[in-house]
Amino acid sequence: MDNKPNVNIGVQRFDRIREQNSFYIDKTGLIKEWWETGSDVTLITRPRRFGKTLNMSMIECFFSNEYAGRSDLFEGLFIWEDKSSEGNYKYRQLQGTFPVIFMSFANIKATDYSKMEYKITEVIAKLYEQHNYLLRGEQLSPNEKKYFETVFPGMRGEIAAGAVNSLIGFLQRYYDKDVIILLDEYDTPMQEAYMNGYNWDVFFNYYLEKNAPHILEGLDSDPEAGSYVAFFPLTEENEKKADLNEFQKILIRTEKVVNLKQFKDNTKLNRILTQNVQEIQDTMRRP
Repeated sequence: MDNKPNVNIGVQRFDRIREQNSFYIDKTGLIKEWWETGSDVTLITRPRRFGKTLNMSMIECFFSNEYAGRSDLFEGLFIWEDKSSEGNYKYRQLQGTFPVIFMSFANIKATDYSKMEYKITEVIAKLYEQHNYLLRGEQLSPNEKKYFETVFPGMRGEIAAGAVNSLIGFLQRYYDKDVIILLDEYDTPMQEAYMNGYNWDVFFNYYLEKNAPHILEGLDSDPEAGSYVAFFPLTEENEKKADLNEFQKILIRTEKVVNLKQFKDNTKLNRILTQNVQEIQDTMRRP
């Protein structure tokens, strides 16, 4: 009776479940299935509470060199006992042999974009802290070590945009092996943007600002009646900006759609945009 496993609810760390002798349904066959597909990218979409996070933790524990020598986590499970046609324990040789980056956006929850962006930079900065041993080696050049120090919570957007890719390169060079990247709850920031209505701000401030800043001049938005709406004052300058081909080209190029159905006033310019800009309802609306 003393060896009876505990049934733990809500524990999402594979190593903790195994160390605590908790009840576990063996899903390590997923490791073999995924590995043998040879896919560079795998998207796992399943219902909530299906076990995605636990399975990703399992994959991390199996492949990550931070868990090298942790055969105790897998002994008795399918992946550890699986033999090749030649009778070899093929997968035992893979355990703990790869650099792994595990990122979770589960806690990226914010009421506006600036807070959400800051939280993402915190996740990235934490990764760099976990791998700060790279600074003590000789694999990084002096400039790369300086770059390493530019990664911190609240870092500039252009730094954050390439920080994970840069870290992958550093780890590949350090270990001379490909890096496995696991991203959990990748859609949480998108859900937060939609639920809090700042997906409109993200679109305008971070795409149009770089690609067509002149369109943003004098632009305002209003979340009244559950919808963000663009207002363009009727001026000669704005009429020149309302080049429909240019405006539509930007929207189509990004595959984003701006809801321009309702406007604060009924000016000529607003009517022009309303009649000619493609719109799809739900993408840029608050719930």
